[in-house]
Amino acid sequence: MNTKKLDRDELYSIIGKHSMLFKFGKKEYMQKFQEGEVYMNRIQYYIDLAKEKNDEFIGDEFEATIPLNNVTMQMLEPDTGNLLGEAKGNLNLTYGDIKKYPIYCLFSLNFNNVIDNILYVDDNRLEVRYEFTSEQMEQIKKYFGDTVVAITDPDKFIEKILNYSKSNNICCMNGGVKYYSNNQKEHLVDCKENPDNIAFWKREKYKEQQEYRIMLCQENEKEKIIDIGNIKDITKLLSTEEILNTYAIFTYQLKEEECLS
Repeated sequence: MNTKKLDRDELYSIIGKHSMLFKFGKKEYMQKFQEGEVYMNRIQYYIDLAKEKNDEFIGDEFEATIPLNNVTMQMLEPDTGNLLGEAKGNLNLTYGDIKKYPIYCLFSLNFNNVIDNILYVDDNRLEVRYEFTSEQMEQIKKYFGDTVVAITDPDKFIEKILNYSKSNNICCMNGGVKYYSNNQKEHLVDCKENPDNIAFWKREKYKEQQEYRIMLCQENEKEKIIDIGNIKDITKLLSTEEILNTYAIFTYQLKEEECLS
């Protein structure tokens, strides 16, 4: 058997963004989820949670917003370009009615959860161990509910979501949420290229949530419930305590150019 310790960049080049998805909540709601009910709240719901109930863990008043700090704003005379006035302050940018779009939020066990014990089982197979961080375990126990649905086939789950959106002629976006610090160039460029991307960025304080988000690009005046069909064949219903006291082993079949020489 060959073994080799990989550095983080080398490991990421092999396993990339592979992940396992989890949905935490109350048992009765998680059972409905397994039966195919996907309960999507509007983005505005999470803004209201923060503003009205002072919930800054699940709620976030800066959802779908780009907060810019220390902005200099100038007013110029159009013909001469002469400066008419100047002000400095903070600015919050948002986009259209995106806060009326419904979203579904999951936890993604991903590259950030890989511990240091990286082992090549043989020349063309890689075994990697994933586990929750201590910060994640503390937050999940406190805020996320007593039950979890572990999605064992994320690709098939997303396929069901996309099939629903296609059959109902609704645009759907999905992917991992990125986390930003103030005035981050990557954040601004990404949202400029596609304004809907603004819903897939959150402040850095939320990074332990490792959120995977599904969004229907459709304005709604209230929550939206969709039916994607029974998913018990690609999920497992477990207690939150049970899942937090386990770890996952992922085995990757390597491409020829990645194999251990």
